[in-house]
Amino acid sequence: MTSFSSMEDQNFWNILFNLEEIRKPISLVSFLRKNHINRDEFYMFYEKSHFYGLSIDLRPKDDEFLLMPLSWRRDYGDILLENTSHRELIKDIQTACKDGRVCEFTFLDHSKKKVRPWRVVLSQNLYKVISEDVVTKKLITIDMNEVDDIEFQDFDYASMYSRFEIEEYINALRHIDGSDQRLVLKLNYGFELTPISNLIFLGHPYSTTNQYGEIIWAASVEKSLYLFDWLYSMRDQIEILEPSCIKEEFEEFCQKRRNAA
Repeated sequence: MTSFSSMEDQNFWNILFNLEEIRKPISLVSFLRKNHINRDEFYMFYEKSHFYGLSIDLRPKDDEFLLMPLSWRRDYGDILLENTSHRELIKDIQTACKDGRVCEFTFLDHSKKKVRPWRVVLSQNLYKVISEDVVTKKLITIDMNEVDDIEFQDFDYASMYSRFEIEEYINALRHIDGSDQRLVLKLNYGFELTPISNLIFLGHPYSTTNQYGEIIWAASVEKSLYLFDWLYSMRDQIEILEPSCIKEEFEEFCQKRRNAA
């Protein structure tokens, strides 16, 4: 099995995060020039992108291509929020993350903290907000169970971090917690992964194709009921190759589902 090289992996994520900043159509030439990306790097990204749930919309215009704003397929995401008392707050925080808005969190102990939220993730079955403290400029993790209220504010804030650095921070947290494992799947020929919630963090995903045309896909994950629900939705189209502990627990999960049917 062959993964991205370190340089290819960094190029992939850098291009992805630059694409996420697009808010209106831009010519491909202008996009590449603005972000110092060569065509070979972009087309390598383009070739791999659909394995990650990306929809890259390139439209021919005159003698060039027009690059449209990036869209993720995340229809699965709302399922995770249905049974949480923080549902509406989390949706508002996700909007603030996307818009780069600053929020003031009030905690149950009456303390306050003003942050620029970056990501809402599910970690150890708890909703957590990966944020940048606007005073100390440090990245912090906020547990939603400790939040009493949030005030969304409108003022310009220049962040010190890139999206790539935020993803690396989340990866480091999971490594320290010892909660992440490398999940490796084999997908049947022609099958694409079912969309997964952006609350479920997939660390350093990559994919490659074997000699039979099957996709070998891998990412660092944290075991949870939601992860198994996602895998269950694709159970007839995938095979878990590694790790054995997730494979065994997933088989037990499937058996319980069959018994309950």
